[in-house]
Amino acid sequence: MGDISRYLEIRDSLQTGDLVEFQGKSIISRLIRWRTKQIVNHTAIIIRLHSYFTERVFVTEALSLVTLSPLSERLKRYKGHVYVSRLKPLYASHRKDIGRFVLLQAGKKYDYSGLAKQVFGHINVDLHRLFCSELATAAYQATGLLNGAKALWPGEFQKTGLFEEKERLF
Repeated sequence: MGDISRYLEIRDSLQTGDLVEFQGKSIISRLIRWRTKQIVNHTAIIIRLHSYFTERVFVTEALSLVTLSPLSERLKRYKGHVYVSRLKPLYASHRKDIGRFVLLQAGKKYDYSGLAKQVFGHINVDLHRLFCSELATAAYQATGLLNGAKALWPGEFQKTGLFEEKERLF
């Protein structure tokens, strides 16, 4: 299980719109990394609900559905490595819109067919169903931070120039 001590050190500085990426140990995780040539295989977006919780950090991600869950709980039970990429201060004015967008996607079904098509190349974002990096791509597109219709793969967000250097939590 994950050692969340580093997370607890930086928790208060994490903000809506920051990216969390996971490097799992399962066969599917390894296949995704092999295909994408990236060190991570799953992407999620941090969201803070300051009106309700000042100290809690949540993560929105596409699993079987688009979900919202406490990041600490997700990290405690995760087997693998986890990285955080913080949205650059230049884009701070977009954080609220990113949060609003991902909350509006909650409950949408997972895009299994889109994920399968990603094996052959990047697909266009389709908001009817979402896989993990498709959700993140759509959020940054909807707020004007990313152009283009293609969904990025986990690990490709760093090359967009939107984020600070990726930091390993564990």
